Amino acid sequence: MPPKHKKRGRESKLVLKLWTLKNVVEIKAPMLRSFDFIGSIQYICFKNIPLLAKVSLIDNESSEKSRKCEITNFFKSFVVLENLKLNEASRKLFAAAAGGVPTRLPFDLKFFKYLRISSVALDQQGEILCALFLIRSCPYLEYMKIYKVCFFDEDSPALPCLELEGFSDVMFSHLKEVNLQGFLATKAGMQFIKLLLDKSHVLVRMLIKFYIDDYDHCQLYEYLTKTYSLIVVVNAFRCASPNAEVAFHIEYDSDYDDL
Repeated sequence: MPPKHKKRGRESKLVLKLWTLKNVVEIKAPMLRSFDFIGSIQYICFKNIPLLAKVSLIDNESSEKSRKCEITNFFKSFVVLENLKLNEASRKLFAAAAGGVPTRLPFDLKFFKYLRISSVALDQQGEILCALFLIRSCPYLEYMKIYKVCFFDEDSPALPCLELEGFSDVMFSHLKEVNLQGFLATKAGMQFIKLLLDKSHVLVRMLIKFYIDDYDHCQLYEYLTKTYSLIVVVNAFRCASPNAEVAFHIEYDSDYDDL
């Protein structure tokens, strides 16, 4: 399907859908304000995009087919980026780059306010490092949604990269709303929630949706007991914002909200 290109005054939006795997897509568009991509790609390159503020990359391919992308080079073209949405495969375009994921960008994304990412495995250090990289590099972030949080090992140990001591130089000074959805009743899930509450001084609302998959009766009772116990633990966490509301929901299926 050919891309749809809409112009409105001096602003423009590009919607690109590629259902067959492409090697490289290069975007050169000095008037482009919004870019939505859905499809299969090995590599995407942005050049001359001084007005691009909103980007959505939904890649349908596995990371094995992705080319290595140096993450700093990927983001340095975004001068006024405000809104970013990434799914698992598109995030791995640079998560698997040579040298791994750095702690943060050498520059701040000063206009970046809205971050939505999906399919983060909190018991996998590479997954969470990528999410933390994005959060650390966006000091003016206001809204964050992490959708479809999952795990491979429910009893996996706590992750060193989520320890509060490693964030002594980090403060989420503008983060007002956090939306976390998925299987969060794990040690790593609790670590991540604790970190966000401790570092978000102007937080207004955190919504935590615990998802419960298909369990038999005994497993369901055990998981519910554990989830309710962890809710008690979260309520006891230090919250840096005096006005923050922490809301909980338990969903008995895996029909996640749209990213």
